[in-house]
Amino acid sequence: MKKYVFIFLSLLILGGCAHFPGKSLERSKIQKPPQKAYNPFALSSFIDGVFADLNRDYQRAALDYNEALTWDSTSATIYAALGQDYLKIGRVRIGLKLLKKAVRLEPDNPEYPSILVAVYGQLRDFNSAIPYQEALVKLKPNDVSGHYHLATLYLLTKQDQKAAEEFNKVYELSGKSPDALGKISEFYLQARKYDQAIQTYQKLIQLQPDKEENYINLGEMYQMKGDTATAVTFLESALKDHPAFSKVRNFLSDIYMNQNQWKKALTLWQALKEEKPNDIQPYLQIAELHLAEGDTAKSIEMYGKIRQLFKDNWHVYYNLGRVYLERKNFTDAIANLKMAIQKDTSVPQSWLLLGLAYLQNGKNQEAEKNFADALKVFPGEPRLNFYYGAVLNQNKKYKQAVLPLQKLLQTSPNYVDGLRELAYSYLNLKQYDNAEKTCLRALKINPNNLSVVLILASVYDDQKKYDAVDSLYQKALSLDPENAVVLNNFSYSLATRGKDISKALEMVQKALTKEPKNGAFLDTMGWIYYKMGRYKQALKFVKASTETREPSAEVFEHLGDIYHKLGNVKKARLYWKKALGKDKTNRRLLQKLRGGRS
Repeated sequence: MKKYVFIFLSLLILGGCAHFPGKSLERSKIQKPPQKAYNPFALSSFIDGVFADLNRDYQRAALDYNEALTWDSTSATIYAALGQDYLKIGRVRIGLKLLKKAVRLEPDNPEYPSILVAVYGQLRDFNSAIPYQEALVKLKPNDVSGHYHLATLYLLTKQDQKAAEEFNKVYELSGKSPDALGKISEFYLQARKYDQAIQTYQKLIQLQPDKEENYINLGEMYQMKGDTATAVTFLESALKDHPAFSKVRNFLSDIYMNQNQWKKALTLWQALKEEKPNDIQPYLQIAELHLAEGDTAKSIEMYGKIRQLFKDNWHVYYNLGRVYLERKNFTDAIANLKMAIQKDTSVPQSWLLLGLAYLQNGKNQEAEKNFADALKVFPGEPRLNFYYGAVLNQNKKYKQAVLPLQKLLQTSPNYVDGLRELAYSYLNLKQYDNAEKTCLRALKINPNNLSVVLILASVYDDQKKYDAVDSLYQKALSLDPENAVVLNNFSYSLATRGKDISKALEMVQKALTKEPKNGAFLDTMGWIYYKMGRYKQALKFVKASTETREPSAEVFEHLGDIYHKLGNVKKARLYWKKALGKDKTNRRLLQKLRGGRS
């Protein structure tokens, strides 16, 4: 039978903000005989039960309490102790019956109904809990928490009017405290009683007319209710009465933007700009609004004015850099982001965006230096460590990439992109155990991460664990059957093994229809033709691959092998030497050069 562990008055208000105060069942047990003349045999059995409870032998304790009841059947203490033990061993119905008996015997003792409220709360039988919470409130009419609990039970059972009456008592008993009203509104909000929550916050605003947070909360409640029009009217009125309310202004502006009411939003900030001409915030908001409505030219024009007025403020240059980067104007983006850093070196996002601008502009070396410099200022910044490791990988500095990626994962251990980059570093360093462990760690977090699946497939491919390789590529195809990289990589893996060449050819052809100028795909096609003995076709595709990207050692080796098959030993040796220049420890290439054959 299912066992229940009950915590005395642990019922949470709608899973949320406040809890019912009280003691645990263990501590609430009455471990003393009632204050009256009692049977010594009952007392002896009761004490035996107490010691059994202390040893957590609840079945033995139940036997002892049952024996005590044969000597004294009028003791509420014994019934309560026995009822709690039955609850602990999973006999809920009889446990509740015994606790109710204790209540009947001692109706003025608040401990027994408290236990019943807690038990019914755990069972989510809120209707049954209500009579006992009502009894508690009668016993302790000035206990604020008791009225809170009762109001919450009424809410949970959709007795809204009774809940409102109890909450009003809470408000009165707490000395009409604004904090109490705030808590009451939170209860209503969690119960999705928006009308009651709105009424409560309206009363709260009357008590605290200068507290901006109340206006924000009430505006949000109107929105949650689906009444955005009333929210707008209310916020407009609030801002008219309290023009210094910056959060209300932002909130109202966001609503206007979501409704594409750009003119209203602009008017809102232009009024503040005229009122506070030395405050940069309204200028920035106006520029951003022009950008949001799709008028990039006006946005840039506004930023130009801001730059003249606030030439020492980093925000201007950062935002201009961001706008230019979105337009792929890398020259102006980089110039402005450099200026943002010059104005204030302590803003990590400026360094980050500058690095991304370099990367998007194909300036990997500059990006690498930027991230390295940024990490001297922010050594533990996760995003900078990630991008530094990623750009080092792009620059084939795999050993250097490991440290920043490890630093990233110390603070963000479940960041899958970071794990992916680290696994890629290990793969290229031929640290296959580390690469495999890192991939498996990432896939435990996100089993369907395609990039990690492909890296793990390459790890196993290098170790000739082909069953695992094929299984991973089949998984990759199930995740994204049209993915050109998956099709190419699986095709190349099969080709290098000389397995399923026709299937490999079909997959790479499909990949090339998607990306006809992809150098890696062209090389794969060439290598499949090489495996098929069609050397002229192979030469055509592998040479084409060198025209689209910087050839790798592997591509040069392929050219050498193809020329050797075509009988051109001189060119074969030329390309093998080029391959060796990029991969100086490759024994296979050394053997080919010594023997003059593949």
